[in-house]
Amino acid sequence: MYDDPDKFLKAVMNDSGTDAKLRVDAAKALLSAQVRRAENGGKKQEQADAAKKVASKFATATPPKLVAAGGKKV
Repeated sequence: MYDDPDKFLKAVMNDSGTDAKLRVDAAKALLSAQVRRAENGGKKQEQADAAKKVASKFATATPPKLVAAGGKKV
């Protein structure tokens, strides 16, 4: 039915037919998960940051300027 825990918690939180205590607990769990993700950045963000760090070590240099003898363009 729900493939994402966030969607499930939102559905429980917004369902007026559900007990109020259960709705509050769902809201707490959803907020807690969102705060943890914001603080940690998540695995994908960590991997992207690590990739950028490594890529900057191997940045390509500008190619040499080609000039023929006597200052004529090649």
